[in-house]
Amino acid sequence: MPAQGQAVTAGGHPLHGVWELVSLEDHQPDGKIVYGWGRAVTGMITYTPGGRVFVQILGDPHPRFAAGNVFSPSGRALLPAATNDEIRTAYGGYYTYFGTYDIDENKRVVTHHVASSLRPQEIGLNLRASI
Repeated sequence: MPAQGQAVTAGGHPLHGVWELVSLEDHQPDGKIVYGWGRAVTGMITYTPGGRVFVQILGDPHPRFAAGNVFSPSGRALLPAATNDEIRTAYGGYYTYFGTYDIDENKRVVTHHVASSLRPQEIGLNLRASI
């Protein structure tokens, strides 16, 4: 899915800085544009000069719990006030991972080396994107 964004750069390589997601679109072969994360998707991606990358995406509509705060005081455990459907919606409406990255200037490709992800099956993957 191509993503469009705008950056507040921190100097160094033009990719360095914090990029704000402004659109996430899937362009189909028939010309149709699909907004799988919704039209008002929000997100950030950060590239540090030290080679770290952080990605966060929040879908639209933004998931909410009817009971308000459903986490324990430590913030680690879900309380019984959260329904299974609410938990599934919240989990599916948010995406994040972090790791390291490298840039191949000749091929104009950035590769994210996923160290941890909300989707456990992605840990250890190398995700490539054109730049």
